Amino acid sequence: RAAVESISTLGYKDLYASILSLTEHQDQAVAVAAIHALGVLRVDGAKEKLTTILHKGSWSVDCRATAAEALDGFAEKAELPFLMYALKDEGHLVRLNSLMAIAGNQEEASINVLLAALRGELVEAPPEKMEDSPTAQAEDKEEQVEDLELSKKATGDVAMEGLEEPSVEEKAAAEEEEEPSGPMSTLEAIQMQNEETAKHVPIEDEVEFSEDEQHFLNLAKKNIARGEKLLTGKRIAPHQDIKQFAARLLARKKGVIVVDALIAALQDEAEVVRQAAAESLGLIGAPTAVQPLLDLLGAEETDTKVKIIRALGRIGDQAVVEPLCALLSDPDIQIQVQAMESLRAISLDLWDSTIQTSTEETVVSLLQHELHGVRKAAIELLLYWGDDQVMDLVLDLKMLEEDRLWLDVGPMLKGDYAVVATEKLLASLSDPELEYYYRIAIELLLELYKETESV
Repeated sequence: RAAVESISTLGYKDLYASILSLTEHQDQAVAVAAIHALGVLRVDGAKEKLTTILHKGSWSVDCRATAAEALDGFAEKAELPFLMYALKDEGHLVRLNSLMAIAGNQEEASINVLLAALRGELVEAPPEKMEDSPTAQAEDKEEQVEDLELSKKATGDVAMEGLEEPSVEEKAAAEEEEEPSGPMSTLEAIQMQNEETAKHVPIEDEVEFSEDEQHFLNLAKKNIARGEKLLTGKRIAPHQDIKQFAARLLARKKGVIVVDALIAALQDEAEVVRQAAAESLGLIGAPTAVQPLLDLLGAEETDTKVKIIRALGRIGDQAVVEPLCALLSDPDIQIQVQAMESLRAISLDLWDSTIQTSTEETVVSLLQHELHGVRKAAIELLLYWGDDQVMDLVLDLKMLEEDRLWLDVGPMLKGDYAVVATEKLLASLSDPELEYYYRIAIELLLELYKETESV
């Protein structure tokens, strides 16, 4: 394997025949390395071998996935049918690499393939269970009645119809005449004891938790639910799998037709597809996607909301400023932090002074938040606005001492804020009331002038 990797790295095309034979090697690692080398060397016959490997299911998933990846370098129209066929492959990595190879293909047809994949036209969804018609349901009911009648006849239930119910004395006499059952097994005895014991064991009172215990219990439940959701999200059907890949890969392409297709994908039934479409729209920076993304924001789960907010920040349109500012008061911490990060991505020229003033008050209040990440994001946004007046708030040594926040703030103060920060930090070293925090001020000064000659 090492020899094959070296040959492909050095580009020894004269050894192509040896590489070709090693694609059939019984050791899969060697075969995979040889298949990869075919894509690197790109000699005559390599393309045909790669398409054969990809097309035939007798090869392992790793071999087929590597063949799809290797075909990415050829970028010819002739490979598209083979790559499209591989989109139905049972191997997750094979489908991904095949779609990536299609995206890397320079032919105009590749965009059409990606758009078709996004619409779900290349790999169909499994058929849904069809409900029976009213006529079929009635026929089934008649058959069930007939089966019930036959069952009664077989068990003698019909013969019992019309007979009187036996008296209590007759039932007792019949029970006495019954033969005694055999000895009880150990398992039956234990089960009987448990059943009898359960009748007499009082139900325990509900456990009462303190406020802190209940808080962490709720967090644990949320984390369990989120973990299950993430795990479920990975087990998506192949047709959704392809749509998700297509949505991500279309970020490499641009044009009205691509943007329109991604906007349409925001309404897809699968959350992973909606997330991928939102991310791609953000990477493309499509202003026409702002309103569809904003419309979707109120009806999504937290994970999808975060991706939508990030996309809105990347688009950077003036229309997103006010909606993002409103999210700073969202009870979800992830939403708050992402909203602040997205606001930092928007040019200051697009800010309305009134909105910025009102937003600053909200961000300043977040400096007192209990979580480190929220305070850090708030400081970054305040410094981005470039208001020297906020330096007194940012350089609150008591606040920076909590959770060692000063370690994150130090690098933020370099550049434009270095002079102002230096003056305020030196002034704090002259304040006896701040003596306990002198060390933090000194550490910040060292961070400001690290690797410089201006100390």
